[in-house]
Amino acid sequence: MRQLRPEAADLLREIVNIGASQGSGVLAARVGRPVRITVPMLRELELEESASVFGPPEDPVEAVLVLSGGAFHAGIMLALTESDLRRLSESLGFAPESRPELDHSLAQVLETFLVGAGAFLMTDLSVEVSRSLYDMAGSLVPSLVGELEYEIDSIILAEVDFLTETATILGRLFFLGDAGFYDLIDELAG
Repeated sequence: MRQLRPEAADLLREIVNIGASQGSGVLAARVGRPVRITVPMLRELELEESASVFGPPEDPVEAVLVLSGGAFHAGIMLALTESDLRRLSESLGFAPESRPELDHSLAQVLETFLVGAGAFLMTDLSVEVSRSLYDMAGSLVPSLVGELEYEIDSIILAEVDFLTETATILGRLFFLGDAGFYDLIDELAG
């Protein structure tokens, strides 16, 4: 897997921060209460490292995935531990039985991220797939990478905080882009 140059990593960080800001607005409007998404950390990681970002590899993790196509292929997945997803759902005002509504709201946030990234990179991206995932922490990303119809050139992990009126909840965003995605970031970064 490739290593991003520092300039390209900075540009990607800027894209993610813009996406977090736009996603915050979408989510706040959808739930009718204040919510902010911040990005305290962004880094590249190897596929093997993805198994340990949540803690014990056998712990259950829930995720929402959005894949896009267009000038390049990219995916973005938001993953949370079961307890963090439950806390996020409660703090956003979702009833315990309304998991599909929460997943739909989070998918809209991710679509906003991808559309914003496409606009920033001056290319159109179309959302092709949106779905929920449930797996063990150790196999979530490796299983997904094995299912994709394109080859992953790099995995970027962004820790995100959902800041609501009652809680701060940690989520993890995984960016799964093909070579075209990272080539374009490299080119724009100079």
